[in-house]
Amino acid sequence: MLSTSFASLSEYLRVDVPKAHSEDQIVVHYGGPMQPNQGFMGFILHSPDVLVEDSMVVTNNIAMTARGEMLQLIARGDGPAKSLFVLGYAVWAPHQLEWEIKQGAWLMIPSDEALVFAEDPGHTWERAVTLRGFDL
Repeated sequence: MLSTSFASLSEYLRVDVPKAHSEDQIVVHYGGPMQPNQGFMGFILHSPDVLVEDSMVVTNNIAMTARGEMLQLIARGDGPAKSLFVLGYAVWAPHQLEWEIKQGAWLMIPSDEALVFAEDPGHTWERAVTLRGFDL
């Protein structure tokens, strides 16, 4: 996780951000292989109070958008009440994820917006494991 200016992020993603907010900071969560030469590989998990074309409502409290337009709205203060910007991705072979789930390699819990939009994301994993019933 890092914090960067909207100006730096907009330059990297080739998205215009209003000058008045270009130096404001945004937290960027990242992981997986990063290949900047392949364009926008980020998405924004957010509350569904603001949607743009191609936004996908995932649950009653969580939506996902992979368009630079949402980043622009957030940068100028017109975005959703809650958001989480994620950059990077991971790829599985066909049926690999299903196989890993059957093998017990993944711990699954119901969606929880308090975990997704946690103010202290460094402890989200611990809270999720505790919700699953494990005592750390």
